[in-house]
Amino acid sequence: MEQKRILRVVVASPNDVKPERDILPNIIDELNRGIAADKHLILELSRWETDTYPGFHPEGPQGLIDPILDIKNCDILIGIFWKRFGTPVTDAQSGTEHEFLCAYDSWKKNGSPEIMFYFSKKAYTPQSEEEALQ
Repeated sequence: MEQKRILRVVVASPNDVKPERDILPNIIDELNRGIAADKHLILELSRWETDTYPGFHPEGPQGLIDPILDIKNCDILIGIFWKRFGTPVTDAQSGTEHEFLCAYDSWKKNGSPEIMFYFSKKAYTPQSEEEALQ
């Protein structure tokens, strides 16, 4: 029996795409039962809202999230956007941008992870100046 290779998939996204993030476990399960199984792969999904925990860190919440998601050592980073860019962190305009930059830096050095970004096409009209700035 051939051993299966685990591919770590990390999702980076602001909180306005929760429905899209919430369907990912079902999609990963379907892929694992189908094409991934045929290729002797197992996709393992990591998300900040299910795999990290609240707490204090001198660098803010992102300081707790980074070591758990371990983006520089994942195989695939999936980014999802709609109307928000996200909440600023110490070194980026949002946690999602920070996570992309970690993945991109690793990709430039190691050729991994694969980086995939998706954008919701749902209609939206900003209701305030703050929403327009996002």
